[in-house]
Amino acid sequence: MTIPHTPASHLGASPLTTRSFRLAAGYWLTILVLGCCGSLNYVNNDSAIYQAVYGRIGGYIESDGFIQGLGYAFQAERFEWGYLTTAGISNFLHVPYQGFFAALFLASLLLVGAAARTLCTHPVAVLWIYALYPFFYDVIQIRYTVGQAIVVYAIRHLRTRSWKSAAKFFVLVLLATSFHTACILFLLLLLVFIQRPAVVLGCSLAISFAGALTIYFAPNLVAPILGQTDITDADVGAPGARVLMFGVMTAAYLIGAALSLRNLYFETDGKPNAALLRILFVMPVFVALLFFDAQFYRLLRTGVIFACIAAFQIPSSTPGTVPVKFDLSRTQLWLVLASIISAIALMYRQELVIIQGTIVGVDFGATYIGMILTHNFLVQYLLSAFGLA
Repeated sequence: MTIPHTPASHLGASPLTTRSFRLAAGYWLTILVLGCCGSLNYVNNDSAIYQAVYGRIGGYIESDGFIQGLGYAFQAERFEWGYLTTAGISNFLHVPYQGFFAALFLASLLLVGAAARTLCTHPVAVLWIYALYPFFYDVIQIRYTVGQAIVVYAIRHLRTRSWKSAAKFFVLVLLATSFHTACILFLLLLLVFIQRPAVVLGCSLAISFAGALTIYFAPNLVAPILGQTDITDADVGAPGARVLMFGVMTAAYLIGAALSLRNLYFETDGKPNAALLRILFVMPVFVALLFFDAQFYRLLRTGVIFACIAAFQIPSSTPGTVPVKFDLSRTQLWLVLASIISAIALMYRQELVIIQGTIVGVDFGATYIGMILTHNFLVQYLLSAFGLA
C-alpha cells in the first residue's frame, strides 16, 4: 500500500514522518554495517595482486612523475584505464592501498544502495539480500565491483524509452567498462527498449548461441572481455566442483527471476515498469554463456541483483509515492528465503572439508565469507578488546 507524498508540514506529527525516519535509519545502518564488513577487509583471494599493482603504479609515478608514470602504467599493467587512473590519483595523493580500496568499495556500495532506494519499495531488504549474495564476491573483485555498481545505478535510465535515456545508459556502461572490460556486455540491456518481451528473449538467446559458437571456435577473441590474456581448454566447461557452484548460482538467478515475474504480474497493486521487467529476459545471455566459460559468472551474479530490484520495484502507476507498508508479499519472502538457501549452499567455494573422498564438514575460515569476516580490522579490534583474539 502506498500513499501520496505529502509535505510533512501538512501531516503534523503523523506516523508517516516516524516511519520515513525509521526507513532512512535502517537504510543507513545497513550501509554502515556492509561498509565496515567490506571496506575494512585486508586479506582476500585477490588482495595481494591488487596491492602489488598499486605499489608498482606508485613506483612509476614517484620515479617519472604523474603523467609519464601513469602512461607507463597503462603500458605495463593489464588492468583497465579507469582503475589504473584512480589508482594513480590515489598514489599521487599518497593514500595507502587500504584507504584506496575502502574508498572504491564504499563508493560502489553507495551506488548500489542509491539504485535500491530509487527503484525499490524495500531498499533495506534488497541490500540484505545483496549482503548474502554477491556481496562477499564484490569485496574480493574490486574492479568488477565498481563496474557492476555503475551499471546497477545506470538501469534507472532504462525505465524511460527515449534516445536521451539510452545515451545516458550507454555512457555509464562505458564508464563501468573502464574498470572491468566484462561490463561492456551490459550494453545488451538496451534490448529492453524493444516493446515485446518475447522478442527480447529471442534476441538474447540468439546472442547466447552466437557467443557460445565464438567461445568454442575462437575462444581468444572473447578473452579480452573476460579480463584474460587467453582462454585455455581448462577454462571451457567448468568441470567438477565448479559445475555445482555455477549450477547453484544459475538456480539462484532463475528462482529470483521467476519469483520476480510472478510478483510483478500477480501481486503488485500498480503497473510494473516494463523495462525493468524485460531486463530479466536479457539475462539468459549470461546464463547460457556461463557453462561455456566460467568467467561469465560475474555477469550472472549481477543478474541476481537485477532480479531482486525487479521483485521489489516501485510500481509505475504510483510516481512520487513513499512506501508505508513494512510487510513483504509471500513472493518476496520466498525470494529472501531462496537467497538465504543459495548463499548457504554456495558459501562462495572452498568450504568443504573432504577426507578420502568423503565430505566431513565445512571449513568456514576457508570460505570467501569466513576469510573476509575474519580478516577485518574492526572484527580483529573487537576480538582483541574482548580478549578473544
